[in-house]
Amino acid sequence: MKVYWLERLGSLTAGAGIIYATYVATKGMTLDDVVISTSITKILSETGPMEACALGILVWVYAKWRKHVDLH
Repeated sequence: MKVYWLERLGSLTAGAGIIYATYVATKGMTLDDVVISTSITKILSETGPMEACALGILVWVYAKWRKHVDLH
């Protein structure tokens, strides 16, 4: 896969992970429940959002590394 597409894939995956984390944090929330610590606890206890974000960041960093390192 070309570096350009790896960069795009990584950034889109990280963005999707952030959107998913926002969804998990605000799922079932009312105006009385605006507490940051419970939102962070919900995000960290759910499997998926942080893993998707971390995978996207790893792919993006790998693409940046491939872009700047010549292995010939």
